[in-house]
Amino acid sequence: MENIQSRYDFEGLAKELEIDIPLLARLFRNYFTEMASETVEMENMFHNKNWVGLERVIHNIKGVSANLSIHDVYQEAALLDERLKKNMVDDVKIYIDKIDKLIAGAKDEVQKFLSQNGHGL
Repeated sequence: MENIQSRYDFEGLAKELEIDIPLLARLFRNYFTEMASETVEMENMFHNKNWVGLERVIHNIKGVSANLSIHDVYQEAALLDERLKKNMVDDVKIYIDKIDKLIAGAKDEVQKFLSQNGHGL
């Protein structure tokens, strides 16, 4: 089967964590379940203008994404986290929307990789 080029290094991550692809698939299933919950929470915090709560949610997204080497989600969350720490809330919705899109894109790439290796999300 032809390998699909990805912006993430799944095999390198599995090797770094010393796990096999089925366990990596389980980690990603958990990640995307958590991210679905966090994106809802992110929207709620934004609509309620709860910047401290939003910062907590973003900090979690940042950390979990870093742990699984989802670098683009991590980087965007880190940018928003810094802005929230400085109480810069003017463009928050733009960052939230970008994080949502990046998570959706990451999920598509993970699904492609896993299906290519005989696993699903």
